[in-house]
Amino acid sequence: MRGFRKLIRLNFFCVQYRKIRATVAISHEVTDTHIMTYANIRGAIMAIMGKNIWDNLTTGMYSDSKVIFREYIQNACDEIDAAVQSGLLVENTGEIEIILDAPNRNIVIKDNGPGVSSDDFQHKVGNVADSDKEIGKHKGFRGIGRLCGLAYCDKVVFTSKYKGENILSIMEMDAKELRRLLYEDKTKYTFGDVYDKIVSFSTEQSSNINDHFFIVKLFNIRKSNFDLLNKQGIQNYLSFVAPVPYVNSFIYHSKIYNHAKKINTKIDEYKILINGEQVFKNYKASLYKGQKKNDEIFDVAFEDFFDDSGNLIAWMWYGLSTFTGALENDKEMVPKCEHLHIHDWVELIDFLKESGAK
Repeated sequence: MRGFRKLIRLNFFCVQYRKIRATVAISHEVTDTHIMTYANIRGAIMAIMGKNIWDNLTTGMYSDSKVIFREYIQNACDEIDAAVQSGLLVENTGEIEIILDAPNRNIVIKDNGPGVSSDDFQHKVGNVADSDKEIGKHKGFRGIGRLCGLAYCDKVVFTSKYKGENILSIMEMDAKELRRLLYEDKTKYTFGDVYDKIVSFSTEQSSNINDHFFIVKLFNIRKSNFDLLNKQGIQNYLSFVAPVPYVNSFIYHSKIYNHAKKINTKIDEYKILINGEQVFKNYKASLYKGQKKNDEIFDVAFEDFFDDSGNLIAWMWYGLSTFTGALENDKEMVPKCEHLHIHDWVELIDFLKESGAK
C-alpha cells in the first residue's frame, strides 16, 4: 500500500507540473529514494503536495452539494458508453440507478457499465488527477470528480464487478477521518500521507460471474446536507442538468430530435432512476409566473455553429414566443456539452446583445 501511495503522489505531481516531460515506468514498489534519485539525475525539482490539496479537491471544489450527482452520473455515462461500444450492452439498455435512503442517510449510485477489472481497479479508481479519459471523447476527464462526495458524508465506498470475474473490487475512503486530519490535526501531512490514512482496498467473492456494474455509496450524509436526500429536489435538479430524455408531453421534442438527426449529431440520453422512478426533462410549452400563464412557446428554432473549416462545433435550439414574459433565471437558458449542463446563466451574459437581460 505504501508503494502505491508513492505512485499516486508522482502521478498527481506530473499533472500539476508539466515542465517535467520525462516518461517513467514505475512499479508499485517504488520508494522515495528512487524517485529523488531519478529527479536529481534529471535536474528536476520535486514538489510536495500538502494535505490542504484535499480540501481544494472536495469542499472547495463545488459551491452546490448537488453537483456530486452530476459528477458521479457523468462517470456512469462514460461507463455505459464503453459498454455499448464494446458490445456488452445494446444501445439504450444502459441504466443509472440512484437510491436515496433518507432514514439511514445513505446514497447509492449504480450503473450497469462494464465495471473495472480487479487488475486495473487500484490504478483506475485509486489514482487522483490521472484519468485515462480524453477531452472531447468522454464526459469526465480530470480524474478528481469521484472525490466530491467526501465533503458531504462520513464514508465513500466504490465497488466494481467486471464480467467474467468472481471478484468484487472495493475502495473505501474515510471522509470523517479526512476532515479530522485537515481541520483538527495540526501535523503537516502530505497529500500522500493523508491518502494512506483514509483509503483502503479490499476484495470479496461474487456469486455471479456474469455481473458487471460500478457502485458508489455515500454513508451517513451530513445533517447540513440533507437536501441530498430530498427525492423531489434531486429529481428537479437532475431533470435540469442530467442527460435524460425529454418528457413526451413536451410537444417539440420530436422536432429537436429530427434536427439533431439532420445535422448528424447524437443527443446523448440515459435512463436514470431515483428510487425506481425515471427522470425526464420536464419541459413545457406554456410559461407561468406563479399560477398565472403569461406566455406560450409556439415553435422552436435552431442555430448551428461551424468553425472556419466548416465543421460543426455547436448547435442550439430555442423556443419562440410572443415575449410577453421574460427569462427569470438560469433554468430558462441552458448551455450543455454531451447533453450535460456545464455552466450557469452568469457565464452566458457576455454573449447576450441586451446587457439588461435577466
